[in-house]
Amino acid sequence: MGLLWFACRSLCIGRASGNGRGKMAKGCRRMNPGQQMAKASNLAYDAIRAGIMDGRYAAHSHLREAVIAAEIGVSRTPVREALRRLAADGFVTFVANQGAYVTPWSDESFSELISVRAELAGLAAGGVARHANASEIAAMEDIVRAMALIDTDDNHTRIDEQTRLNVQFHEIISRNCGNRWLAALLQQTSNVANIQRAYYAYSAEDWARAVSRYAEMIKAFRAGDGVWAAAVFKSHFLASRNAIMSYALEKNSSAATAPKLRHRAAAKRVID
Repeated sequence: MGLLWFACRSLCIGRASGNGRGKMAKGCRRMNPGQQMAKASNLAYDAIRAGIMDGRYAAHSHLREAVIAAEIGVSRTPVREALRRLAADGFVTFVANQGAYVTPWSDESFSELISVRAELAGLAAGGVARHANASEIAAMEDIVRAMALIDTDDNHTRIDEQTRLNVQFHEIISRNCGNRWLAALLQQTSNVANIQRAYYAYSAEDWARAVSRYAEMIKAFRAGDGVWAAAVFKSHFLASRNAIMSYALEKNSSAATAPKLRHRAAAKRVID
């Protein structure tokens, strides 16, 4: 619930009114209708996405517009628009005549996909070292500098920034790898939802190591060393996979322990 509340608060949601619905803060009410709708849609998008990533909306969950609208404090229209955006990003799947559901991704499937992308990334990085010009390498270096400045304490905004910069970096990799088939495969196996799931599992230390690997890739590109660049980029994906699987294991372990702790607490109350 922490991320859901933060998303709501940060996008001008005021205190709940008597009927339980949230209301926009005074500053938001001064916006024109189009701006208000865009703001409400962004609010719904952030809140639903946060709920999916923190497990509040589990895989296969039916995302009912009316229920979500009441929870967030907006009308159903911005929720509907947010669900369409989430579907485009891979978080949500629409089923005909039924509505929107959380797209299922098992930890095993996620791990398998990253393993495939690691191999593709290694090939691509090797090509970049041979084909990228100085301006493209400089552009990647600027992105890495921006990555290093991300505030990892702000969990709400860091994932968006990490994703945005990651996408920009990978776009440069794809267009400079020198192989259109490889570029197409990288695009086909890329997914905004999966990128954000990965960063949701990252600790501050994981991110610092990731930035360090990106910086090392820049050095390899400048040296024109395809073997070095390929090794670093492949290891980056494998390290991400391990961070995600460790996070999933920890989350599943906590979920399994929680009922036992509640049972013990209840038993203690009976004894007391």
